Amino acid sequence: AESSAAGINNAGQVVGESQASVPILSGPVFHATLWNGTTPTDLGTLGGYTSSASAINNTGQVVGQSQIAGGGNSTTDYHATLWENGRIIDLNYTGPLASDVVLTNATGINDNGWIIANGLNTDTGDTEAFLLTPTVPLPGAAWLFVSGLSGFAGLARLRRYAA
Repeated sequence: AESSAAGINNAGQVVGESQASVPILSGPVFHATLWNGTTPTDLGTLGGYTSSASAINNTGQVVGQSQIAGGGNSTTDYHATLWENGRIIDLNYTGPLASDVVLTNATGINDNGWIIANGLNTDTGDTEAFLLTPTVPLPGAAWLFVSGLSGFAGLARLRRYAA
């Protein structure tokens, strides 16, 4: 019955939220949604009833927020979320955060996978901004290291032939 758009990428994919049918609830419930042309896809939640998408990058990674399982309407019951390759990822569990911080909403993502998010400092009650940067997994790091070494070897060979 209702939907809203929040972000678009260069491929024309649009993200936002749309009303979902949840039979056990009497009021409207919204879920994060990806539109690829005219086809909507419900991106799901972190186990709670609601979610919303804020942004999408050109690789198709989507960020926003989702209600956690068993959550109510408290700010900390909503977590910053990444939807990627069919997976739903709670950004509170992807890297080191202070124990008094809950990431509540991811609002942007660039093509490098860098995410901007808002978090709540539960000790002070202050809202704080965060930049999340992905790290290269060990197999990727090893591949980059080997690629770099082979590049240096090729450069050394070129210099030897030029002399």
